[in-house]
Amino acid sequence: MLSFGFPYHLYDAPRVPTYINAYSTTETMQRAVVDALLGKLKWNHNNPVDPFCGLGDARY
Repeated sequence: MLSFGFPYHLYDAPRVPTYINAYSTTETMQRAVVDALLGKLKWNHNNPVDPFCGLGDARY
């Protein structure tokens, strides 16, 4: 699941196996996500917010 611009979609889908927060809807961010998916860029694993929304079952 990809989230562009809103990091809390995981609250509505807590059991999604893969969740990517992009934090922006710009074309630059969209291209960066595609490049990361293709292995051209490394992923940034730092979240400035809690994407799990405090839900324990969202972490699995």
